[in-house]
Amino acid sequence: MRKEEKNKLSYDAELVNRILDASLDGFFVSEAIRDQSGKIIDLLLLRINPAFTRIRKIEEADAVGKRYLQLFPSARDIGMFDLYCQVIETGIPAHEEFHYIGK
Repeated sequence: MRKEEKNKLSYDAELVNRILDASLDGFFVSEAIRDQSGKIIDLLLLRINPAFTRIRKIEEADAVGKRYLQLFPSARDIGMFDLYCQVIETGIPAHEEFHYIGK
């Protein structure tokens, strides 16, 4: 990879981080964890923004590197996890409001 391409990727990554950090909305970046058949069974949290820590009342160190459903098991019960899976599988954005109480 040429130096220009590396600099552009580095700039783009920094810009995304600054946008996430400045957002008032809670965001997380995750990787799908799949079973042998390819079905998504959980999400591995790779990055969260400050608003996510404030809204969910969880520290970054307690979330990053952990499984989403271990931290928020009720997300499956109310359909939030299924919506995340749908977006991952289809690539089509979705907007829903969930009333999330507890873990």
